[in-house]
Amino acid sequence: GGLGLIHSNQVSGYNLEGSIVMLSACDTAAGFADRSDLTFTGFVQAFGDAGSTLVQASLWPIYSDAAKRNTEEFLSNIEKGSVIEASFAAQRNQSEITSLPVVYIFP
Repeated sequence: GGLGLIHSNQVSGYNLEGSIVMLSACDTAAGFADRSDLTFTGFVQAFGDAGSTLVQASLWPIYSDAAKRNTEEFLSNIEKGSVIEASFAAQRNQSEITSLPVVYIFP
């Protein structure tokens, strides 16, 4: 049963050392920080705490086709170079989308 939802307290129990996490849903990087030294909290932070090298997330609503194109672009570029280069290439190649709300977080 259930919808298969995962919560941040569950993520922290995983060993995601060196993994790339792609959160393809609206507002996955949104959260409230009550400390000024934290950039991201909650769900995204849980993946970083579990050892992820990179988390791709959205700060606000995103169109499904834009998220799909960005993910495809990232994955095609990761084979050609580093994670950082792939994230920049994916954002550069989305120029037809004036405000792509995807952020790449390197915890």
